[in-house]
Amino acid sequence: MDIFFDTLITLFIASLIVVSVWLSYGRFVTPLKAGKGERLYAIIYAGGSAPNLDQTVNTLLGLLSRSRIEMEVVIADGGLDAESRKMAELLTRGTEGVSICKASELDIFFKSGTEEE
Repeated sequence: MDIFFDTLITLFIASLIVVSVWLSYGRFVTPLKAGKGERLYAIIYAGGSAPNLDQTVNTLLGLLSRSRIEMEVVIADGGLDAESRKMAELLTRGTEGVSICKASELDIFFKSGTEEE
């Protein structure tokens, strides 16, 4: 009976340690929070052939969903080829919080995105 109780207590303490490390990891890795009147953006500059663009965007979205950060992902088109541009457009259609703009228009994009409504 004592061995069973000791094992149960040990498993409980180990579980608490794992949970606390997991929560701490999330706070250390993603300590971002937008203040009042601020917005966070993740800019992915892509030019030419970008065969891994979908993987990059999906990985970033996965990180954002696990960390509870509200951030918009912007694909900055720095001269994507036709195939990569089509992939980027498909990514923006199927996913909320992902947009695309030309790299030369980033300043216009930011001005329109930070105006208070």
